[in-house]
Amino acid sequence: MRTPRQFRPSKEAARCLLAAAVLMFGCGGGDDQDASAPPQGAEEPTQGATFKAGDVAFTFEYPEGFQQVEEPEEGVLASVTPAPGDVNNGLKIRSAAEQELPFSSYAGQIRAQFQDQLATKVSRREEKRGAIDLGILEWAKPYTKSDAGEKKTVRLHSTNYFFAGGGKTWHLECLSSEDHRSEVDQACAQAIGSIEFTEGP
Repeated sequence: MRTPRQFRPSKEAARCLLAAAVLMFGCGGGDDQDASAPPQGAEEPTQGATFKAGDVAFTFEYPEGFQQVEEPEEGVLASVTPAPGDVNNGLKIRSAAEQELPFSSYAGQIRAQFQDQLATKVSRREEKRGAIDLGILEWAKPYTKSDAGEKKTVRLHSTNYFFAGGGKTWHLECLSSEDHRSEVDQACAQAIGSIEFTEGP
């Protein structure tokens, strides 16, 4: 049994308590499942643009007003955000493993690492959208930052979708602060519902 590498935090994660992780999964066991509700989402998706990136084996649709940014930070292949440079809001796309793996083989270990690093509860569930099996880890966490000399508390919400296709395992994170939760949830729902793989295994 191979042991997965530990999470390699991005620069954003250092500031925001952990946005996500990049790792090569090994063969691990599952974990008890939490019965949690799906993230709030939404309004009907609006027409916008299509996400495409040369090193990502799938496309998806996202709303007008969001922009695609290539490699915005370490470990992130691309992001789709309402405001480039805003690390707290948007969709972040990562390659999680160089092979297609079932969520049950790594979910328990990733969830434990999230909970250890964030010191907050991380819920787990599984869903199916069309032919795609989705493993989902979700957390919410407040943190305090200084803004013009004043301390401000920001509550981040992160829904992490793991799925396999195109010969790899992928990680799409939907990260938002309270002020942008609704629009990011809408973009996330539109993206997840429109994923199409462009490459086979």
